[in-house]
Amino acid sequence: KHGVAVGGDYKKPNESAGTAAWSADGGKTWTAAQKSPHGYRSAVAWDADAKAWIAVGTNGSDVSYDDGKTWSPLDNGNWNALSLPWVVGPEGRIAKIWPVPKRK
Repeated sequence: KHGVAVGGDYKKPNESAGTAAWSADGGKTWTAAQKSPHGYRSAVAWDADAKAWIAVGTNGSDVSYDDGKTWSPLDNGNWNALSLPWVVGPEGRIAKIWPVPKRK
């Protein structure tokens, strides 16, 4: 029943306000993240092994270990989409972000 949504304005990739929200009731209500990803994010996925959400965007990727309430930087790569463990970026770039660091 838990969900996470990411986004933002792709024309302002470094703007972090309002770029993530979470729901604990199947999407009936949504709450803005207390600490947002570090800019526009175009995709998000759940990593069951790390028990973490991963979000990617044009100025990097972020990880959340608390179901989307707070986010921390993972890297600063230019990514457009992900299907864990793979991320893809401009000009056919493909990378593997695996394993995702586990919560400390």
